Amino acid sequence: MTATGGSRVVRRLLLLGWDAADWSFADPMLQRGELPNLAALVRAGLRSDLSTLDPKLSPMLWTTVATGKTADKHGILNFVEPDPAGGGLRLASSTSRRTRALWNMLTLRGMRVNAVSWYASHPAEPIRGLCVSNLFAQGHPGADGAWPMAPGAVHPADQSDAVSALRVDPASRGPALLKPFVPQVQACTGPEEGRLLRALATHLAQARSVHAASLHAVRQGDWDCTMVFHDMIDALGHHFMALAPPRLQHVDLKLFTRFSGVMAAVYREQDRMLGELLQACGPDTTVILMSDHGFHNDERRPQMSGVAMTDERAEVEATWHRPIGVLAMAG
Repeated sequence: MTATGGSRVVRRLLLLGWDAADWSFADPMLQRGELPNLAALVRAGLRSDLSTLDPKLSPMLWTTVATGKTADKHGILNFVEPDPAGGGLRLASSTSRRTRALWNMLTLRGMRVNAVSWYASHPAEPIRGLCVSNLFAQGHPGADGAWPMAPGAVHPADQSDAVSALRVDPASRGPALLKPFVPQVQACTGPEEGRLLRALATHLAQARSVHAASLHAVRQGDWDCTMVFHDMIDALGHHFMALAPPRLQHVDLKLFTRFSGVMAAVYREQDRMLGELLQACGPDTTVILMSDHGFHNDERRPQMSGVAMTDERAEVEATWHRPIGVLAMAG
């Protein structure tokens, strides 16, 4: 990447987003040596708290990261937006963004850039590099084994088959593969336990699909910037952070016993993928790892019991988001 005068400041930049990552949860794990790759990144550079913006809605915040503009200028305001085809809603789309993202800016400068699974990046945009939209790994194979990707999920289109083959089927996350997250997985036979295991399998498969696509992107040849987004910490936090230690008074003891270690295992999995990606990027890569906000994990955790799937639930879920996220930089 070049400065205004043309001198090379950074050979290549990796911008990695971990939605809802929080130092207050990660620090005890770092002290116990459970996140070695994040620890090495911090030792090689610096770390800081990072203040968020309100409202703490991830598509809005990550589009601000990508564009340098606030939501009133970039136009991505929520997870969904009115469908211009009429009637209903659709997921926030790249066609609704009103300003250029970093991947557009670098393309215009003649640089090679990869963008993988960023919020509101579907359909994939024509950039000089690989663009994999946030919808590329949605869904699961049908009864016949077919698992079509959303049209327009990958640019250039000739990379679609290669990226499609990297997706991880949630059904493949069977008991043996979930055991590192839930050691008592075989004993989980109740309906609520089944729901939690399905959520874990779904978001773990999504994260591993994003990771596989990011490895594919950085191995495609030389590049100037790669941007990768993971939502696993946030998505699974809404399912499992209530079950993390210390046990809250309203939390069922059996569920706590079964699932209390899930969020720590999620951070370990994210750290494992970080190590593999950094190795694939090589030692000359400057790294920025950040989150859009934190996630309450102490006595301030909100109580979700009995809240229906309504606007009230969405409002309560947003109260999980702590105003301080993470920033780590090295290079």
